Amino acid sequence: MAYIRKRTLESGKIRWQVIWNAQGKRISEMFETQRDANAKRIAVEGSRPGSSAKFRALALDYIDYMESLVATGERERSYLDMLKGHVNNHLLADKEFSELRCCSIGTPEVQQLLNRLIGKVSAKMAVKIRTTLSQIFKHGARVGFVGTNPVRDSEIKRKTRPDAGQSASFVLPTKNALRALIEGARTFDNTGRASAIVHTLMYAGLRTSELRGIPKRCAHVIGPANRLDVLQRADRYNVIGSVKSAAGRRTVDIGPATAQAIRIWLVAAPRRPAALESTAAPAPAEPCEDLVFPNEEGGVWGKSNFRARFWVPLMNRCGLVTEHLADRHIRQASKAFADLREPIFTPHMLRHVYASLQIEQGITPKRLQKLLGHATLKMTLDTYGHLWPDQDAERERARAVENVL
Repeated sequence: MAYIRKRTLESGKIRWQVIWNAQGKRISEMFETQRDANAKRIAVEGSRPGSSAKFRALALDYIDYMESLVATGERERSYLDMLKGHVNNHLLADKEFSELRCCSIGTPEVQQLLNRLIGKVSAKMAVKIRTTLSQIFKHGARVGFVGTNPVRDSEIKRKTRPDAGQSASFVLPTKNALRALIEGARTFDNTGRASAIVHTLMYAGLRTSELRGIPKRCAHVIGPANRLDVLQRADRYNVIGSVKSAAGRRTVDIGPATAQAIRIWLVAAPRRPAALESTAAPAPAEPCEDLVFPNEEGGVWGKSNFRARFWVPLMNRCGLVTEHLADRHIRQASKAFADLREPIFTPHMLRHVYASLQIEQGITPKRLQKLLGHATLKMTLDTYGHLWPDQDAERERARAVENVL
């Protein structure tokens, strides 16, 4: 398939770029008009498959398109991996659906596919696969495989009412557990790293990917206005890139205790190796500047390493663990930690703690959305709406309405 993209040059002129793959290589060509670009696209595509093609062809075409976006940096590799997992493991694995011709796929066929998925995967995973399927058909409508998106009117029925005695949302750690974590982190090492990490997660609400990717220049911990500028993150492949969305770019004020914990740690924090500093074009997995929380060599701290070598041992030291043993590879990493157990909560729970503490202090939903970097207010309210105290307000309104007339 060939694709056309509108480009604005540095001079301000508009050009139309045609992109296609040939013999495994990505080729592109610029045109002054959209008409010329479209003619080139048609010439490159030749007799491309249309609505008579099978769904398999459409799905693979969408993967090719996403690979081209990953190659230009417009999409992340992690999204492509998730897409391939959904397509190969679930959509194409369903032979009954994957062999259907695009012109014969309507809402009933999509609904039957989703009904079959429910028996094989969780409702949450089925929702994600449905989203991927919808994106595939949107792409198909753009390039001529289908006329409309048949996923739009399908649905996945999910149980929303909790069982008796079961919470409808996450359960926050107790204040005693959080105090134990803070105290345990203070004595966990002699560099101050553990204390700085716990303070940053709990009192700044960063995602662990943002924590692993924050550069030193974005940690303003000297002076009265202490803050963290969240501009980038480290993905699952340890590649430094932009935050997940425009809303993720934010500034978070931090208190003096958190600033002090970070200052203490920065004294001992590893720096990038000199070899990397002198390299004109560092490898993608290496940071291009010093990070606040790097690994022992000054590079990007891997997600699995963060959990195995830091979080699980720390939570065991604090006694915040379950009765279940940790993963075998974690326990085998060190003989001293042979009996490590699974933590009672993940590092991401401290982001929920941060939100709950902000709500206790009377923050508005809109402001909390900004601090957390949520793309929409709905996301914030769906996640934390139950934490806003409103019983007193309801009682006051009940009294007030009786006095209106």
